Formats: sequence, structure tokens, C-alpha cells
Amino acid sequence: MLNLKTKVLFGPTQKFSSHLFPGRYHLIGSSEPIVAAPGDDVILPCRVDPDWDAVEKTVEWSKPDLEVDPSDRQKGVEYVFLYRFQREDRDTMVAAYIERTSLSSEGLKHGDVSLRIRNVTLKDSGRLFLSARSCRAQAG
Repeated sequence: MLNLKTKVLFGPTQKFSSHLFPGRYHLIGSSEPIVAAPGDDVILPCRVDPDWDAVEKTVEWSKPDLEVDPSDRQKGVEYVFLYRFQREDRDTMVAAYIERTSLSSEGLKHGDVSLRIRNVTLKDSGRLFLSARSCRAQAG
């Protein structure tokens, strides 16, 4: 029997620190692999603990082993999903993910930075990494 399952992995809980409150916040994600079949929709769960309003923050989801289209690489594109300045930044996202990824705008208000990927493909398999930080830290 052919196994058409793909594994989308999110690593164990990672620490997040804010320049405003060092060491106070933590990212809580799944310590187990998220498994989906091609064509499924998945949510890679992740939240900031304690609750942290992420609406005015920067949230970056990346995939280090991502095969990037050469035209994307020329534009400096590297993100599976990028949220900053209170909106999705499609200019720096890999084209294959632009229409397939999203965050919950309501969830952001409570520190929910989970990534939804629609229509999963075998190329989505692997580890994805999340970075969340204050926009002020980025500008300064």
C-alpha cells in the first residue's frame, strides 16, 4: 500500500523573549509531528504564553530546507508566511504559499500565531520555524 501522507513538523516548545520583557514570553507549539494527506488543510498550532497581543507585532514562518523558485530568490523572498505592520506581507513570501497560508486575525489578539496551510503538498513536508517579535525592535 502506498502511503501518501506527508509530515509537517513543528519542533518542541521554543523560548521567545521580548526586548520589552526579556524572558517573560514563551512560544508553545506541538511537540509531536502534524501529519496530513496531500490536499488536506492543516493548522500548525502555536501560541504565545502568557497571552500577548500580536496584532502590532511581526510574525515570521520560515522553512529552512524550502526549494525556492529562482525568481523568488532574486526578489529576496524567504518566508512561508510573513505578518508585519498589521498585515500579511506578500512581497516577501514564497509564491507557492501566498494563497495557501494564513493566520487568524482574531487569534492574533490573544497570542495565537498558528499557521494554517491549505491544500498541503508533499513539498510542504519538513520543519517550519516561527519567529515573533515587536515591530519596534525591528525598526530600532
